[in-house]
Amino acid sequence: MRCAVNSRERFLLKGLIQLANARLKTAQGKYNAAQKILLQSQEVIEEAFRGRPQADSGTIMGVKQYDLLELNQNYAL
Repeated sequence: MRCAVNSRERFLLKGLIQLANARLKTAQGKYNAAQKILLQSQEVIEEAFRGRPQADSGTIMGVKQYDLLELNQNYAL
């Protein structure tokens, strides 16, 4: 909540929370809800990394975009 509005950090944290929520929905057997949340998560994570300078295009707060998107794909049903 302390992240600046529309900041990369805020998008990143929102995407991580959505990934956790999707995992919870999967564990609960709510596969349609999980799939919907995963799609939203992917969009938010991509927004966090959009327009990054070439030097650090894949990392925010020590988190790599590739790792998050791979995790997102692993949760996909």
